[in-house]
Amino acid sequence: MATSSTDVSESSDIVHEFACKPCSDDDKNIDGVNFCAECQTYFCQACVQFHNKCFKTHTIYNKSGVKSGKLQFEQTQSGLACDKHAGNLIQMYCREHDTVCCAVCIAVDHRLCKSADFIPKLAKEILNGRDRNDVKTSLEGIRKQLNSMKAKKLQQIKDVGEEKDENLKEIVKMKEQIIARVEEIERNSVQQVQKKHDKIVRAIKTDIDSIDVKLNAVQSNIEKVNAFKGDNEAKLFVVLNKAHEVEVSSSSFIDENGKGEYDKIDFVVNQDIASFVGKIDAFGNVRGDGDRKIGSTVASYSQKHQLLIYDLKGCHIETHIFLSDEKADIEINHATFSPYNSCMYISTRKKGLLVFDTINKTLSEVTHKRLQNAYCVCEGRNGQYFVCGQDSNNIFLVDRKNNKMEEILGSLDGIWDPISVMYFKQENLLFVMSASQDIKVYQLK
Repeated sequence: MATSSTDVSESSDIVHEFACKPCSDDDKNIDGVNFCAECQTYFCQACVQFHNKCFKTHTIYNKSGVKSGKLQFEQTQSGLACDKHAGNLIQMYCREHDTVCCAVCIAVDHRLCKSADFIPKLAKEILNGRDRNDVKTSLEGIRKQLNSMKAKKLQQIKDVGEEKDENLKEIVKMKEQIIARVEEIERNSVQQVQKKHDKIVRAIKTDIDSIDVKLNAVQSNIEKVNAFKGDNEAKLFVVLNKAHEVEVSSSSFIDENGKGEYDKIDFVVNQDIASFVGKIDAFGNVRGDGDRKIGSTVASYSQKHQLLIYDLKGCHIETHIFLSDEKADIEINHATFSPYNSCMYISTRKKGLLVFDTINKTLSEVTHKRLQNAYCVCEGRNGQYFVCGQDSNNIFLVDRKNNKMEEILGSLDGIWDPISVMYFKQENLLFVMSASQDIKVYQLK
């Protein structure tokens, strides 16, 4: 009877919540009431006894511990649960990838790997090649390096924050300087308009005073004519004659001043300021940014005999190569674009000032025997241009038609080794910087 009972149990189709692994390998369906944490295997009561004799240090959980969730919690805490597939235990090891995983990982990610095997079977062999202290020491070293990296990154965040604050202060400072300058320009402009207004009003009031004088004379003679009594012809002649003189004088005054035309307050707004502000998007540029907008109509870059032209977005438009009559490279010092006549003014070391017509693609020379090593060129007033001669120590003014060059400043005016000129139209000032970084300001006539 006992044998018959055992045979029925072993061949039963009952599905157990946890099946004994050794019995399952022998095609027996026995309930697994114990679980070994190290072997990651379920055992029935009979098989666990044999297991405990062989592995006395392994931790065994009974069925109640498994069902209560205590086992799952301890497995998760000890790192035995698979990170990718929740609810699956880590039971396998892949040698090719040097990683532990669950059975699902093997089926999905390591199905082509030939060295995957059951961890309890390989554990002793694997552990023999690894020292726990070495792993711990290595991880602690890595942790130290990571903490150091993190500290550096946090310091970098602090540093870049301070850099941001300093740059924002500079932006605010520049804004305040510009606003102060604009307010000064506003005051100067208001004074100009007010001065012109007062001058016109004074002229009108002067004429009103003259009119009052004539009105008084006319009114006085009207009263005298009306008041005359009697038949004294001589006296009447005098009264009428004086009245006639006032009539003639007043009529002449009316003819000369009757139109009443005076100056107008014709304030011409300087469009250079609005034009300049309209061409820029910021007070400056952050170095290293690829997408920069340049505050000019056309940006140009020169390299010896080459002139490269870019648009406002920094995209290259065209390249021009200039050669002298002797087929030698023209050494370009500086180039600037003129919106006035669509020409490019190019200062050169040996050829003086070159004017390149960007529309007709023609090149002309504007030279002077006293201009040596034309170094910098800038826009003046009404299409005129200034160019400095570094070796000749002078400044030239080029007329709007590009056919006349006049020396306006020289060494006697303190010009020495000039490398840069800048003109301010509103104040009619010319700034000249020398190679020694000295800057001199000249009030032009």
